Amino acid sequence: MNAVVFHGPRTLSIEETKEPRAGPGELVVATKVALTCGTDLKMYNRGHPYAKPPIVMGHEFAGIVSQVGEKVTGFKEGMRVVAANSAPCGECYYCQHSQENLCDFLSENILGFSHSGAYADYVKIPSRIVARNTIELEKSIDFKLAACVEPLACALHGFEIADMKAGQNVVILGAGPIGLLYIQLAKMYGAGSIITVARSRKKLSLAKRLGSNNTIVANERQIEEVKRLTDGRGADLVIEAVGLPQTWETAFQITRKGGKTMFFGGCPAGTSVRVEAYRVHYEEMTLLGSFHHTPRAVRRALGMITSGDVDVSSLITHDLPLSRTVDAFAMMSEGRAMKVALFP
Repeated sequence: MNAVVFHGPRTLSIEETKEPRAGPGELVVATKVALTCGTDLKMYNRGHPYAKPPIVMGHEFAGIVSQVGEKVTGFKEGMRVVAANSAPCGECYYCQHSQENLCDFLSENILGFSHSGAYADYVKIPSRIVARNTIELEKSIDFKLAACVEPLACALHGFEIADMKAGQNVVILGAGPIGLLYIQLAKMYGAGSIITVARSRKKLSLAKRLGSNNTIVANERQIEEVKRLTDGRGADLVIEAVGLPQTWETAFQITRKGGKTMFFGGCPAGTSVRVEAYRVHYEEMTLLGSFHHTPRAVRRALGMITSGDVDVSSLITHDLPLSRTVDAFAMMSEGRAMKVALFP
């Protein structure tokens, strides 16, 4: 079969590899579509702490079951499915304390990072993911839309952590796929006002269409503009969906006294940011981090996509054959694409 293999930063190759076989508890899925992701782009550019090259990339996908391993129940050949890129063990300290996204063994089998992923004709689903994070799809749902389950599940998990209250004003830094998902979640749950800050006017136009009340082009006046739109206080909740140290610091600066700053975008390992201790203490600031997803969030995300409550189609801007994966990453880097649907 054909597969996109990551050998190290900025080194990909299209290779003929052996078709996987399903072992006990496992499935093999014929990939119908795989989506690019900002994390994939970061991995391509600089590597990733979970990546173990050479490895087949790709972790947002949907397809059709082609093989069913021994002891697998609930799945059969020909079934349309979507799978998350990982699953918690269910037994470690964090799983037992309702923090499954922090599972001690999460990194063992992350598709596209520590386990061969879906930028290929076929992808083997590890037994833990089969048991906890693989779901049959209704015939009515498009594979491309279903493949957005993983990013929406991650956004949902972060939104639950942020615990936004109806009527609060929300500022979202970044209008990429995750920022656009957060706009829709904030609107769905009754935000009083949604302000989106981003560099791209094209993306800001889409942000407005998806529910942002105000948009601001990211520049040296962005903090002043947010303050102006929030009666000089700053936002009740700020969600950072970029993953740069300067936007982390901006997010903190535009959060009001007693407000919450939620950091979703991941910065490179070893990154430090400056936070004013005075404000954290005397203004009772709440700083939150968000990582990954949980099985509950995965199922909620699929329900929102199936019902049409969240528009994920607007996030997928281009379709390309799998052989043009490097072109897809270049388009993303240059701001010409958000998510690209790759077809084997």
